[in-house]
Amino acid sequence: MGTSNYSDEFKRDAVHQIMVRGYAVREVSGRLGVSTHSLYKWIKLFGGPEPVIPPFLEGCIRRIHAAIFSFWAGVMPPMPMLGRSLL
Repeated sequence: MGTSNYSDEFKRDAVHQIMVRGYAVREVSGRLGVSTHSLYKWIKLFGGPEPVIPPFLEGCIRRIHAAIFSFWAGVMPPMPMLGRSLL
């Protein structure tokens, strides 16, 4: 199978269909005749930055997670196969 050179505009449009319009990667792949592997690479390249959790929220998230876990630990019987490795 040969390699095709697609323009950046074409790649951005494909990523836009997935990220903004909500189409499935497989659907866009079939419609455009591009491999899903290529689409995932383009999403990584053109999809924008990864969401970043602000530092002041990290502590809040940890405390909420701990509160939920301790609630369930008090309500649920101990599960030896899982233990406390969920934190």
